[in-house]
Amino acid sequence: MLILLLILSTQLHEQTDWMGGSGLKGPVNDWGTRYYTGDSITTATEGQASLVADSWDYTSAGWIRHNLDTNYQIAQHTQGFMPGNINGDNLIDLVAYVVDSVWWYQNNGNWSYTKHLVGKASAGSSDAPCTYVADMDNDKDDDILVATASVGLEWFENTNNGSTWVLHSIFSGAYHRVCVADVDRDDDMDVIAVDNARSVQRGNIYLFRRTGATTFSKETIKTFGLWDPDQAWRVYTADFNNDKYPDIYAVGGHAYIFLNKGTSGPGQFVTPFTYWCPDMGGNVNVDWDGAWAVDINMDGWMDLVTANQQDSLSATHPYGFYGHINNGTGGGYTVKLLTSTPGGEYTDGSIARDLDLNGLPDVVGALHKVGWFSQGPTDVFQEYLIDAVMQQRWAHWAYTAELDQECVPDVDLLITDKGAHIIYENNMLKGFADNGRLESSILKLGTVGSPYTKLLYFGWEACVPDSTTLKLYWRTTTDTIGDNIVSEAWKGPYYTVSSAESISLPEVPCPKFFQYKVEFAPTTNDSEIAALYRVWMRDTICVNAIEEQQITGNKTAIRINGENKILLSVAKKMDTAELSIYNSAGQKVSVLYKGMMDVREYNFMPKLKAKGVYLIVLSNKDNYKQQVIATAKLVKYN
Repeated sequence: MLILLLILSTQLHEQTDWMGGSGLKGPVNDWGTRYYTGDSITTATEGQASLVADSWDYTSAGWIRHNLDTNYQIAQHTQGFMPGNINGDNLIDLVAYVVDSVWWYQNNGNWSYTKHLVGKASAGSSDAPCTYVADMDNDKDDDILVATASVGLEWFENTNNGSTWVLHSIFSGAYHRVCVADVDRDDDMDVIAVDNARSVQRGNIYLFRRTGATTFSKETIKTFGLWDPDQAWRVYTADFNNDKYPDIYAVGGHAYIFLNKGTSGPGQFVTPFTYWCPDMGGNVNVDWDGAWAVDINMDGWMDLVTANQQDSLSATHPYGFYGHINNGTGGGYTVKLLTSTPGGEYTDGSIARDLDLNGLPDVVGALHKVGWFSQGPTDVFQEYLIDAVMQQRWAHWAYTAELDQECVPDVDLLITDKGAHIIYENNMLKGFADNGRLESSILKLGTVGSPYTKLLYFGWEACVPDSTTLKLYWRTTTDTIGDNIVSEAWKGPYYTVSSAESISLPEVPCPKFFQYKVEFAPTTNDSEIAALYRVWMRDTICVNAIEEQQITGNKTAIRINGENKILLSVAKKMDTAELSIYNSAGQKVSVLYKGMMDVREYNFMPKLKAKGVYLIVLSNKDNYKQQVIATAKLVKYN
């Protein structure tokens, strides 16, 4: 009954990300991540649209350091100082590994945190433990995974907003890197890890596929020889070929990308679908680290940014950050030096995000110093120092999170030094464009069996400080040519005064296209701007469209006579036919016939108690799906 329900129920169209940028006029069936046109709108901030920043403090004073934990027993290569939704209070909490245990840090606001023990997880002989945050049981709060040389892989299940944790063993053994993804898209989380069985902090790559609520099977992604210098070090997931299946990437002596075939079971990630990046001309001293998947050139395809942290002698392949640029298939890459870093000061932990809201992802690096490289419009990366005072001069892990929970869409840095977990508050943004405008792509309305729709609601979710305003407009056209919507006047404006609002849309006779516009109005305080998180509209079937789509002539047809008798002419035999009546809300109120129908005339006299408009639907199961054959409108006046 899937298609039938889509036709008769209301439909939601929404946009929650604008990172794809402008230039897509449409018509489109879904808004996706792009829009038609805009002025002074940032496009590289995940999950929101806002004014672009035009004033920064690029000096180290633009970052405020907060020492979350300064225990000198934090391991040299600890990874996994990450954000998480632990206690559900809408403030971003933090998770980390310290002194043979996993901890979470409760965000109290104003950069104050309370430290809570999750559980003990001995690092054993390795100084490379790892934590990872994910909602493993789909209960809307985050759980924590841990990998060490002593405990193997474990999962701490969050059962009571961070106050109670239940420990599950995923696999025993020695591991030192772990991440999580639903690799087979079956709505449960699988685990990917690198082993540490040889106690060299590098090893084979394994997939632990979810087989039950707390059980997993172990599958091999790639194995290496005992002293192979190319063994894996870090491992993560991303979608490199845009097929919605998580691929796997890893770095060590080489950078590896394993494309996900979409199958379920062993062989899902196999050698013919593996991209093996070159080792920069055969130099065995090259050691990739700090890998992060990002569309670094904003062409719609995920690239891989890595750091060369070993080759200090080669002028051809210097220390620095390299982009493995996707050729548009996910199966081929060009290696390109993004920016060199003499002495390798930043080339251990790294991450790529847009820190200055100029629409282009930047690169963050950490080792003996912490710094970032701002990407300009001509592919030039400008170096900016954040901090040269590392407690043990071995900052190894970098991550980003928006911790201050303000409308300003900046991201803060999480850095793990050998002896400290550190937060760097992003205080660079000082001013923004005075106003901005965004027009969505033209949305084509209607579905299979219902080419046009009736509008119901238009809504949005936003963050709007008192000193700013956000205006939204919409327009439609009944013309069959989508481009002609530009001649229609905008309806509105509608102002946001809370985080989520919606309006009922006035009656428009069967519109065929829909478009919205957003205006970010001038602000009285440049440090506060509005941010838009979601735009949506909801529609349903248009009654007039029912009459237009009736099938007549020699084909199966439904007719209604003056006494509301249903006359059905069947032109082709159906084995699993159903003739049903739906009210104007899309609810099934009666089944008049169910079973086989021959090629002949049928008539039915329905018994309807309430007056109103009804939809008569004839459907038949074909290839295990219920397909709509014909429809007609029935009006009961009394």
